[in-house]
Amino acid sequence: MSSEFAVTVIITFYNEEAFLEMALASIRAQGISDLEVVIVNDNPSAYNQAFFDRFNLTDAMRVVHHEVNLGLSGARNTGIEAARGTWVGFLDADDYYLPGGLSKLLAYARETGADITHGQTIFASTPWPSGQLIDND
Repeated sequence: MSSEFAVTVIITFYNEEAFLEMALASIRAQGISDLEVVIVNDNPSAYNQAFFDRFNLTDAMRVVHHEVNLGLSGARNTGIEAARGTWVGFLDADDYYLPGGLSKLLAYARETGADITHGQTIFASTPWPSGQLIDND
């Protein structure tokens, strides 16, 4: 299978209207040129394409709309089916990557041949973290 992108980030979206811009900004800040973003709208009765258009999505960013709510697992599965990247990353719409975080995970996957990598989690307040690393993560 030929992949169009190195990595596809799947953003599952339900009602995280206040956070989506920060999530997208954190992805854009990763410095990965061959990156795709698939936003899965799992609340189609409340959000249409016009809502997402205000986020200035590039050609490598698109929205897949569910006809009905399928839940988090359903949204992630829809994103996987739509992904055109070699690797897939997941980001909930109310979360964000730290600067360079996804880039480091991608570099590690390439270097080691890992099928799965995991970044540490930080509890923080918006707009940007000054939080604490979770000890058991």
